[in-house]
Amino acid sequence: MANPNPNTPANPNDPLRTPTPVIAPSAPATPAPQVPTVPDPARLFRETHDFAERVFQQVAQEYLEFRRKQYHEDNPSLTTIPPRTEHAEQTMSGRIAEQALRLIPKEVRVIPFVHDLLDTLQWTVDINTLTDRERTELHNMTMIFLNGVQGGVRAWYVQWLLQAAYALQTLSHPNYYLAYPWQGMLYKPPEELAAFERAVRAGDAAGIERAIQHVADHLVTVLRDPLHTQPDLAFSGPNGERRKTVFNLKIAAALAIGGYLAAETVHNILHPPKELPPPQSVVTFPQALEEHLVPEDAER
Repeated sequence: MANPNPNTPANPNDPLRTPTPVIAPSAPATPAPQVPTVPDPARLFRETHDFAERVFQQVAQEYLEFRRKQYHEDNPSLTTIPPRTEHAEQTMSGRIAEQALRLIPKEVRVIPFVHDLLDTLQWTVDINTLTDRERTELHNMTMIFLNGVQGGVRAWYVQWLLQAAYALQTLSHPNYYLAYPWQGMLYKPPEELAAFERAVRAGDAAGIERAIQHVADHLVTVLRDPLHTQPDLAFSGPNGERRKTVFNLKIAAALAIGGYLAAETVHNILHPPKELPPPQSVVTFPQALEEHLVPEDAER
């Protein structure tokens, strides 16, 4: 298996390739803490052998099935890179949002409020569409996992998970998980992150296994249905439910306004507006009451 950790000698018989990093650069709000190291990597590797073999097989089987479904490969392998594909899948929500984007007239797109709603529609399309990019990112995430647990849990993978969790704690961009939904699998709430860090510092194999099992469970779920799990992971992190609620309200507003603007555009094309004089009242006052009434256009 190719060795993702340059500090560990590579085994020439290792079949898995080195995946590319998937944690995107982000400007942290505070400096990232120093990542603790596993006290005894060799001992962790030995003690986690059975666990690692089980989760390796669990994730590898789902990954190969993912390759069969998403890349239409008859005989996928862990030792090969998936072929490039232009095939894209989209949920109904994605199709509706994409259609709404097409219907909104160009003339109104520069209006700040409308522009913000357009952004929301575009994010809706993105998180509800599975393209070669999303498949590649999921492949990379899976390859890192499989490399990290083959034969036993590897110390470099534990520290990589911890470093990723630290980085995801300090995000300030509200749309980060919309852009990188699969990284939601690596997010840990503060209390879980603290427990994981304690386990790493103590070399606690059981505590480390719990953290890795959490990632394995996520990967299995996502590999089985990446198209429909992507929108959920897009609202990972703190206040995820609140962000999802606000996002859905924006979608509703965008679809409503988009429909109205599209309808108005079609109406104006079919029935061009005419320059009209100001409206005049068609209601006249009773003449018998003239002495009690003041003409509304008269000066007093």
